[in-house]
Amino acid sequence: MRFKDQSVMEEFIIVLANRYDALYNESDDEEEMEPDMRSVKWSKIKEMYSSTCEEVLGKAKRERKAWMSEDTWKDAS
Repeated sequence: MRFKDQSVMEEFIIVLANRYDALYNESDDEEEMEPDMRSVKWSKIKEMYSSTCEEVLGKAKRERKAWMSEDTWKDAS
């Protein structure tokens, strides 16, 4: 769990804050936004979190486990 490491958490917060600032500076006030623009903004926020996680924490690696063990296969045969 890399996110429990204090330095990784701080790096994530800094990178995310920088991206949020860039997003906030390019957008208008939310009250003036049309519903379509809110959807676009929400998509940008989701992408911002996803890309920051992948950049700082890395891509998730899944370990595949055998569905049945060798002993079970032998017993079934």
